[in-house]
Amino acid sequence: MRSRLLLAIVALALLAAACGGDDDDAGDDTTTTTAAPETTAAAADLTKVALIIGTPINDLGWSQAGYEGAKALADAGEIELEVIEAGEFETSAVTRVLTPLLDEGFELILAHSFSYGDALTEIAPDHPDVGFAWAGGIAGTADNIADYDQPFYQAAYLAGILAAGVTETGILGGTAGFDIPVCHAQLEAFVAGAKEILPDAEGINIYVGSWIDAVATKEAALAAADQGADVFMSCGVPEGTFEAVRERDLGMFSYVVDQSSLAPEQTIGSMIWDLSVTFGKMVDDIEGGTFMPGKFYQDGVTDDALRIDLNPDYAGEISAEALAKYEEVLAAIKDGSFEVPFDGGL
Repeated sequence: MRSRLLLAIVALALLAAACGGDDDDAGDDTTTTTAAPETTAAAADLTKVALIIGTPINDLGWSQAGYEGAKALADAGEIELEVIEAGEFETSAVTRVLTPLLDEGFELILAHSFSYGDALTEIAPDHPDVGFAWAGGIAGTADNIADYDQPFYQAAYLAGILAAGVTETGILGGTAGFDIPVCHAQLEAFVAGAKEILPDAEGINIYVGSWIDAVATKEAALAAADQGADVFMSCGVPEGTFEAVRERDLGMFSYVVDQSSLAPEQTIGSMIWDLSVTFGKMVDDIEGGTFMPGKFYQDGVTDDALRIDLNPDYAGEISAEALAKYEEVLAAIKDGSFEVPFDGGL
């Protein structure tokens, strides 16, 4: 296994950053190759996988979730993995990153950003024997292109139940970069879950108009706090929200990975997106010859691809009623007797 890092100085734009980055054609690429742990099986026997991400593997967010999911498969000796940090997201730039991989025998290319969809659409038809997948979340599939969903709303509903056992005001706060369906559904489900315990629970959701403006996000979260919000969740813009939560000593849930280090005593729990589940299914399909035509992978709480991990360092307490309801609803989701409502705002 090896890792090739293409780093660039970029200005990020709209939808792409919600899923790992934004469009911009500025910046120069540099390439650094670093050694990575050896897999436990001969590389020749493994499915050769490339993961393309838009930000560093330790970004404590979207890209880190993708990296950890793929690395788990590599560490288990299931794949040979190459990770590419692609700093540019404009289609022609992404195409330049993708093109060299097509001559290196990769069987599966994981394009872990919404912004990579156009590049895959251009490249994939000319390489029908290569499997491609992107984080579109919109069932954007083709003959050899799969799409994978982000049903964060399912875990957010469970987080909302727990939030109801913490809040003193009955008002929950939500921040997001833009009002896109995946974020809208997540924040609405957060409040809907709280209503399991507090029927009159309310939500103050603010879409700040940027995926990278931590200052604006902090100001939005503080504005919600001024209106009584005392437990927060964020979709794509957690850093500024965490700053506000620390400053006011409020409650918070992490986004896609464990971000409790940003506010150890205020983080109630983390919404964990375990992409080893989805990526593992793709690898199985590649090996079994069932990847094509491209599928829409929709793995959520039922599939153990999404979960809530409680933070043992949280300084507050969750009510016994909320904990019991959380376990009850989690079991109902798992056995299929309850389906979390989806409100994408469209």
